[in-house]
Amino acid sequence: MTIEVVVADDHAIVREGLRLVLAAHPDISVVGEAADGHEALHLVELLRPHVVVMDIAMPNLNGLEATRQIKRRFPDVKVVILTMHENQAYFLQIVKAGATACVLKRSLGRELVDAIEAAPHGENYFSPTIATKVIEDYRRLLSRGDADPGDILTEREREILQLIAEGPDQSRDRRPSDAVHQDRASPPSEPDGKAWRA
Repeated sequence: MTIEVVVADDHAIVREGLRLVLAAHPDISVVGEAADGHEALHLVELLRPHVVVMDIAMPNLNGLEATRQIKRRFPDVKVVILTMHENQAYFLQIVKAGATACVLKRSLGRELVDAIEAAPHGENYFSPTIATKVIEDYRRLLSRGDADPGDILTEREREILQLIAEGPDQSRDRRPSDAVHQDRASPPSEPDGKAWRA
């Protein structure tokens, strides 16, 4: 199956770079490009792609709000978020918006391709740097006697964070759709050298 993708970023040079990266993979086809969230939403309505690669920071309608609207109107369309941010607050906003994956802009290339290829199968994908920081924040939250993660995290957020925190060894006994595993090498700059998928 060819995965049809819409790329949304307000910088033309970034869109061009993404198109060139993805053009090297015959199973991925860029069918549309958008410069803001409104254009992305229009293209999704028009083209019904399998995946939207969405920058967070865009004019008129930002990537998070565009993601929320896409998931509300077209729940079968998967959204891969591109971000420069690595903290838990942004990650939780991305999860709440309904994105399937989150990739750091500085880690584009193999990670983005992995995220796009995983998305149509319902697999979540998170850059390892993001996963590491989320684990650290989550564990700090759990260690605080006055903080209950259940008060600030949804069930889905707790599920994702718990699976990431458990790591691949504990997740092997789970059903494939529930497991978090490490199966593809990431660039050497990443802290644990692996990409996390859920």
